[in-house]
Amino acid sequence: MALIDFKENFKFRSYEVECRECVRMVWHALCGYWGGIRPGTNNPELPECRVIKLKLSPGLERTMEDLAVDKIVNNGVGLVSPEVAHNLYEWLHSHLQSLGIDDVKVDVIHLLEMLFEEFGGRVELAKAYYKALTDSMKKHFNGNGVIASMQHCNTTGVADGTYWLQGCHAVHCAYSSLWMGNIIHPDWDMFQSTHPCAEFHAASRAISGGPIYISDSVGKHNFKLLKSLVLPDGSVLRCQHYALPTRDCLFEDPVHDGKTMLKIWNLNKYTGALGLFNCQGGGWCPKSRRNISAPECSKPLTCLSGPKDIEWNNGKTPISIKGMNIFAVYMHQQKKLKLLKLSEKVEISLQPFDFKLLTVSPVRVLPKKFIQFAPIGLVNMLNTGGAIQSLEFEDEENSSNLVRIGVKGCGEMSVFASERPSACKIDG
Repeated sequence: MALIDFKENFKFRSYEVECRECVRMVWHALCGYWGGIRPGTNNPELPECRVIKLKLSPGLERTMEDLAVDKIVNNGVGLVSPEVAHNLYEWLHSHLQSLGIDDVKVDVIHLLEMLFEEFGGRVELAKAYYKALTDSMKKHFNGNGVIASMQHCNTTGVADGTYWLQGCHAVHCAYSSLWMGNIIHPDWDMFQSTHPCAEFHAASRAISGGPIYISDSVGKHNFKLLKSLVLPDGSVLRCQHYALPTRDCLFEDPVHDGKTMLKIWNLNKYTGALGLFNCQGGGWCPKSRRNISAPECSKPLTCLSGPKDIEWNNGKTPISIKGMNIFAVYMHQQKKLKLLKLSEKVEISLQPFDFKLLTVSPVRVLPKKFIQFAPIGLVNMLNTGGAIQSLEFEDEENSSNLVRIGVKGCGEMSVFASERPSACKIDG
């Protein structure tokens, strides 16, 4: 599994021009391919390399069980010397650019951790490769036309790739973020919009606070679902923080105990977000060292949730709820709103692999007539409250109770008000 040429093979060269024009992003491994570059090919376009045997740390030897990694460990990696790593990316990326490619996804990044002993240590080897990669990105792909897969950048995957145990995946992401979120920004990985549990995945990504990207087959997309995640300009309504489990979930088992629902929270600029997921049904088995199904745990669940589940004072942009006694809780699927006190909770029941999203907005009392008001957001978006970008009140007692709301996106905007507004204006 080593690269023998930078140019595409006959399978891709035989494609029609129209098909080539629809491809804009290409995958490649950090070292060229899974096994690096194959030496001795007599290809003048390939940089010189030599096969290096991998050395796994004791921790990786005990935990990493992966067929691709096993083959690489057995066969070694054709590594280009760090002194000429820039040639690897220059030749590869210049060819891709000439074909009209404007983005790359760089994967198999973990290899450098196992190849460093002859090259001054992992830090020096990584620095050399990342400088070469960065320089090439600036030259060929505008500096930002890259997705760094899984690790070794400020946005990092917090679970294995998405697989059939979607509940297990969500739980891994949420709990891993408790630790990894202090070091990096958690990434909940991609999903397919036509998957049977696509809405489950989409809901967790919507309030994860991380990037949102999909791995759909070409031409097979659920645009209705995607439009609830992505705005017409291609941007997303990303939370201000990264999603974490609520306190009452911390020492429970949301995949195996048959009773615990995964509850995650996050913050937008002016609202909180709650996600409730029935993830029971299987996960990591320490005995078999595999993720396995546990159908005996998969059953309907009921839990309580409310405004106090959200850590309002957390993160770089906390939301002050001092003096706030009432919260407007919007339930996305039912399109219903409830008013709850801080300590009150609502009962939620979910079937296996079902979910609920709640937008929680502190209710403010306007000075004139003591009218209660709370912004909700765009109810056509999964992260409803993420659409609220600015919020201004006229606080004077003789004011007209005017509220100005800056909204990102388009669709159905909702607010809570204890009295019917006298007027609603857009850009007025």
